[in-house]
Amino acid sequence: MIISFFPELAEGFRSDDSIDFDLCRFLKMHNASFSLFTKDPVVAKAICRWADAFMAGFGDSTSTGAKLHDCIDVMAYAWAGTRSFESTGAIKSFRVVAGLYAEAVQLVTMNPNIKSVADLAGKTVAVSGFGNVAWGIVTKLAELGAKAVTLSGPDGYIYDPEGITTKEKIDYMLEMRASGRNRVQDYADKFGVEFFPKQKPWGVKADILMPCATQNEVGMKGAEQIVANGVKYYVEVSNMPTTNEAVAYLKANGVIVAPSKAVNAGGVAVSGLEMSQNSMRYGWTFEEVDDKLKNIMKDIFAACDSASKEFGLEGNYMAGANIAGFLKVAEAMKAQGCV
Repeated sequence: MIISFFPELAEGFRSDDSIDFDLCRFLKMHNASFSLFTKDPVVAKAICRWADAFMAGFGDSTSTGAKLHDCIDVMAYAWAGTRSFESTGAIKSFRVVAGLYAEAVQLVTMNPNIKSVADLAGKTVAVSGFGNVAWGIVTKLAELGAKAVTLSGPDGYIYDPEGITTKEKIDYMLEMRASGRNRVQDYADKFGVEFFPKQKPWGVKADILMPCATQNEVGMKGAEQIVANGVKYYVEVSNMPTTNEAVAYLKANGVIVAPSKAVNAGGVAVSGLEMSQNSMRYGWTFEEVDDKLKNIMKDIFAACDSASKEFGLEGNYMAGANIAGFLKVAEAMKAQGCV
């Protein structure tokens, strides 16, 4: 859950989100003496103003009950003191850009024609979904000079050959999400691009494919299209977006598969960084957290790569991720005397 603390950051905010409503209700019920959430009186007042403004559009009857666990994100951001509120995008990208970092590291490490992240410029990427994760990936791609050319929804997918790279297009993704219509066709109607009803984007020719929508969205039909188009990089951003049969087919045909358990580990990693700041009563800048996240993702890739080579499975990063993860837990258990 993402919260914008300031009214000026509320653009694109999901005003129909009951979780966010319940969080406001919780804060208001406890009259939050907002010093519990932040030592900065300016921030405290801003939170109050934001809660007042949000609550004004609803009545308590619409609430499904205060969800205390959702307050953790708010307290983490406020207690940490990380002044990362320059934009809504800065806050959201804490959790959703990790997949692209992993993808960039994969390319830098394994493709001899790509020597740095800068060489991602001009690369095309087929993305599925249009929610928070897809929004973060599209935003980061544009920042690095690459371009997402597809988005998808339950109604089909859109193809934008010029790329989803402008602020207007990226911001419109937030409007689509907030509308509750759950229609990606709205993007096609607004920007005059092709819409393919009841289809998925895996037949689109692109340099990189990044499923960002849901579990098992890529089956054998999609895998066959990916291989037929000569795609070499397949990055699982959402949790387990590929069926077992499709993964086996992609790997058997030389496609480099970056597994979701490694690619999207950045969300949990940043939660760990938040807890570290809380424990220290200290705050890092957005840039400091961003740098730490990049290093974490590089280390994750290095662990996957090393494990795959050590156990005779070089290039199989799914196996490498499984082995590296297991060994890390096993070594920790041994160190603590559990086994």
